[in-house]
Amino acid sequence: MGQFNDFLNEVEQAHKNFAEELHDIFLRVGCKVKIEKKAAGFFVAFSNPETKRSVSNFYFRKNGLHVRLYPEFYSSKIILTDYMVSEIDKAANCTRLRNTAECNPKCIMGYDFELRGKHYQKCRYCSFQFLVTDESKPVIMKWVVDELGSNT
Repeated sequence: MGQFNDFLNEVEQAHKNFAEELHDIFLRVGCKVKIEKKAAGFFVAFSNPETKRSVSNFYFRKNGLHVRLYPEFYSSKIILTDYMVSEIDKAANCTRLRNTAECNPKCIMGYDFELRGKHYQKCRYCSFQFLVTDESKPVIMKWVVDELGSNT
């Protein structure tokens, strides 16, 4: 818990409880946690111990704390803010969905979904990364809880 406390020391006071709550949820479902100190601040990665796939990350940018999600699929039940939709809009498209021969065969296929009447084919590694704000926190929390199911 020591390294996670070091990470929390860099998190804005307004977002500490949110970061702790997400951390606890991931631990309860058995996620493996890896914490690294980077130039921009701490990077906290949560992964599924069985599949070794990333589930979520915390990381810092100049404008603050971000969360990156790697859901198994995009659920239209999640009501995203306008800001979150604009971030998805800006994310890179999935090359592998367009043409599997153009991408690394080890790359995990991205997401193919519809959002607000628009069709998206986005890269798994940058589709769902959001600045942590008072507006985005409840959406991110609901998304994580829905994704992990009753284990939370």
